[in-house]
Amino acid sequence: MIALPLPAARRSGSRPAATRFAVIWGAAAFALLAAPAWADSVTPRGEPTIPGTITAGDRSELTIKPATDPAETVPAAEIAEVSWDGEPATMGAARGREGRGDLVGALEVYREAAPKMASIGPLAKADGQFLVARVLGKLALNDPARRAEAVASLQQFVKDYPDHFRTDPALRMLVDVQTAAGELDAAAATLEQLKQSPSEEFQTAAAVAEGQLALKRNEADAALSAFDSVLQNAEGRAAAEAKIGRAAALTRLNRHDEALTVLEGVLDETDASDAELRAAAHVGRGESLQATGETKPAILEYLKVDVLYSGASAAHAESLYHLSRLWATVGLPERAAEAAAKLKTNYPNSDWAGKLSAG
Repeated sequence: MIALPLPAARRSGSRPAATRFAVIWGAAAFALLAAPAWADSVTPRGEPTIPGTITAGDRSELTIKPATDPAETVPAAEIAEVSWDGEPATMGAARGREGRGDLVGALEVYREAAPKMASIGPLAKADGQFLVARVLGKLALNDPARRAEAVASLQQFVKDYPDHFRTDPALRMLVDVQTAAGELDAAAATLEQLKQSPSEEFQTAAAVAEGQLALKRNEADAALSAFDSVLQNAEGRAAAEAKIGRAAALTRLNRHDEALTVLEGVLDETDASDAELRAAAHVGRGESLQATGETKPAILEYLKVDVLYSGASAAHAESLYHLSRLWATVGLPERAAEAAAKLKTNYPNSDWAGKLSAG
């Protein structure tokens, strides 16, 4: 806020107070309009957006200088989103589309914006390339036909920008896509790159991913051991991911009460805005509840994903698959048909749609 001086006592020959106030206000407004635009911004996860000018960035962090405050460094692992001075006006809407799960629409805008992002500077150019690769990765989790393209895009990004604040998120996404594709040896090799991160949080993410690989190999005991090891020191998001993985391992071992308790804790501790984690926790609870014959509570868990977290596309597709089967078992075949139709419309090439079609 601009503090305006109070009018001085009226003197002989001076301007009327109202006139002098208008002059002062006009000068202040002109100064405000003439001030340089600080149009970059960084949004740390779970924190307010920081406006300013981005001055530096590497694999560890991003530095932004607010207009009047000292420069701030945001660790790469804590960056939720970045916007750039001079980026196309459509970028904000594209990020919104991505968050809501409209990945195809977001991808189109990101690709159209790439030349403009490149003109802003090296950091912005790389960020634009990352956004394309990230959306391709998300699409690939539900669409086998997209996986080769996503892997190539993510690998190219890491090759081109080995010291960017998006390098480790790209590696983490690459592991997920390779795992979804069943390329477990390739995923393990990518994990070795992620382990070299300067960020402890991404090092922990690599350890979590190792547990997830063990689950993919149906090695539940090994997975449980891996997640327990992570949880000895992990905090924040990495700890939540490890707990979700631990619950999945417990479910495979038929320790359903333990799994449900772990996932309830994740939901209690996780911010309401973190759709990916919350959706994964609800899916995990649905799996355990199904296994113990609690069909209606399981439906409720999957329904929460459909209603509240449809932007978490991988969990959403899985939830729709289960709803398409479970609604019929409680005498609501029309609801089952609605879920099946939504799955085939929104995720027509997904593994879950294929599983539904296969019966």
